[in-house]
Amino acid sequence: MMTKNFEEKDRFHGWAPDIETWPESWMRAEIDLDYGHQFLPYFKEALQSLCDVRTGTENIWAIAGKPLAARRNNR
Repeated sequence: MMTKNFEEKDRFHGWAPDIETWPESWMRAEIDLDYGHQFLPYFKEALQSLCDVRTGTENIWAIAGKPLAARRNNR
């Protein structure tokens, strides 16, 4: 079972479940593999940032949407 901390920290895995294999897919020469593994943490951070923005946007939408829906229903 995944902990909440893991889910929050690595939500991008839903978008990129194969991210750990990306360095191999970029490799054209043996030296590329080391560079690919060095870049990977930056890509993970960028993907996580995108997940955080998306979740934040969805939360803001929900906060505004609920009172507006309630207002519509009370007319």
